[in-house]
Amino acid sequence: MGLFDNTLIVYTTDHGEPFGDHGIIRKCRPWLYQELVHIPFIIKHPEIAHSKRISALIETPDLMPTILDFLGIEGPKEMHGRSLLPLMAGEVDKIRDYAYIGIYNRSWAIKDYEWSYMFWFEDKVYHENKPPELYNLKDDPTEQNNLIDKEPGIAKDLDLKLRKFVADLEDRVVVY
Repeated sequence: MGLFDNTLIVYTTDHGEPFGDHGIIRKCRPWLYQELVHIPFIIKHPEIAHSKRISALIETPDLMPTILDFLGIEGPKEMHGRSLLPLMAGEVDKIRDYAYIGIYNRSWAIKDYEWSYMFWFEDKVYHENKPPELYNLKDDPTEQNNLIDKEPGIAKDLDLKLRKFVADLEDRVVVY
């Protein structure tokens, strides 16, 4: 029937799987380390070359606009995500400078091509107050060496960007 030749196929997951990294087994707390948030995102587009690895930052909210774009449907203007099709077609090198990750009222993170900054809310379940963390992903891709005290300027800059992003999201919330 030729369905494979005109079908967009997407494979992804909702989270990674830590196997002892950072002392974590399974997804038990609101951790935002690479082993939990770096997930597979594989797309087979019927008209774009196959077997191409793209290292640009993307987010799971990019899935919906990508599918809508493929179908030729314009999405709501309030969408946070962006279509990945221009990235996949080689029309652009990136669609964003930062990836934002969060677990509602538990933890937030901002990651770029070099840095990973994590902010933790007070954990009411475990009664912990975990301080923010900062990692250089180029030198430390598994986020083992917290540089928060050595790079306070970078941490402050990323913290402000993260808070602005969250505030902008709150401003865009649409209640139906």
